Amino acid sequence: MMGAIDRKACRMDDTEATTEATTEDVRAIAERAAEAVRELIHATQAAKGRLAYPADVYDVLGSLEVMAGRLPQTYRQLANWLDQQAEAQRIQAPDGLFTGDVPAAVATATHWLQEAGTLAEQMRLALENALVAVGGLAYAGHDEPPAQSAAT
Repeated sequence: MMGAIDRKACRMDDTEATTEATTEDVRAIAERAAEAVRELIHATQAAKGRLAYPADVYDVLGSLEVMAGRLPQTYRQLANWLDQQAEAQRIQAPDGLFTGDVPAAVATATHWLQEAGTLAEQMRLALENALVAVGGLAYAGHDEPPAQSAAT
């Protein structure tokens, strides 16, 4: 496989810190991640011709599998922050479904963040299975690769 990713080496644990981010940085990072997924949606459209070989698909799947593997940690950290802030009475619920009931709002959010983490792990496993399936594929070479023929 070309450009294979060591996915186990890419996983982070709860204690590993790579950057110090401000609150604005955290929001901007999440916005960039959402934008990157939107760009990937457009880039992987068959009509765009940006994928030329099965190895291209393999590499994209590998990166997505790494991303999915990191999401549960993000969700745990968000839930932990909410728990800590609620316990320290630094947040309130002046509006919304849980008006006046911070514990219920935090418990509900924590529950759904745990669910999201479980689903992200299922997504990671599905992507890992797709990687196994794509890992044995190669371009047949009968004509120009699709990306090159679409560009001409």
